[in-house]
Amino acid sequence: MCKECNGWSNFETWNYKLWIDNDQGLQKMVLDQAGKLSVYDLSKFLKDLIEDNNPLQETASMYSDLLQSAIENINHYEIAESFAEEAEEILKHEKEHEQE
Repeated sequence: MCKECNGWSNFETWNYKLWIDNDQGLQKMVLDQAGKLSVYDLSKFLKDLIEDNNPLQETASMYSDLLQSAIENINHYEIAESFAEEAEEILKHEKEHEQE
């Protein structure tokens, strides 16, 4: 499935970003990493994060194959770029408030 979804390259990418954004602790962790890592390294971090937490990774079944396929369709770099921009905006906003 390569069809664009809500401004993202595909459904899987949009869905992964949505789930991260809806989990405050996870979102904070990724934003913290975005402030420290390059976009490329952040994309690898995001890829490792979902692959390492795949509950079906050790299971051989139709469901594990379908889930793995969906995970492989995620554009981790696109998500990393978005988080890098968000982290930059947060830092800019914090600096503006420090100057006040």
